[in-house]
Amino acid sequence: MIAISASSPAQTISLYLDGVFTAKADHVLTVVRDQHELQAIHVEDPSVGVDVYFLSSSSNGVRTDGTSWRCSNHYHEGWFRPNFTDTSWPRPYVPAGVVETHFIARDAKKIFFLLAKSNKIFCRRNTIGKKISNTPATRLMACSRLSVGGDDRKSGLVT
Repeated sequence: MIAISASSPAQTISLYLDGVFTAKADHVLTVVRDQHELQAIHVEDPSVGVDVYFLSSSSNGVRTDGTSWRCSNHYHEGWFRPNFTDTSWPRPYVPAGVVETHFIARDAKKIFFLLAKSNKIFCRRNTIGKKISNTPATRLMACSRLSVGGDDRKSGLVT
């Protein structure tokens, strides 16, 4: 299972797994699917000039942190595909402190793009050939509106 929480209820989360759009939701998103090698997350806020951050954890051990992820505040064609080269993207900024929320593991860190205030962030984490620890998520969550393939639901769970 993958759980993602954005910094504001106004923010929209889009999740891509292995180059395929998987789900979209406002503020909080949970997806039951762990067999993936690339996790790509786009979070956007309708406001202009706000910092956008998120935190995420998966039951397969993937967590947001400042070393395994690459982020940009600009759209790049194919950014969510496995063969995209993200080596020029900087590591995300990880502010001090612990954030505890919903289904997110306690060791997940909130990450954002620090260089300029931007109302969007594009981040990716490739898990190919990387050892991932398996710390279970700890809490249940609620979700606002969820959209999968244009179908709006009031559930926080996508299978």
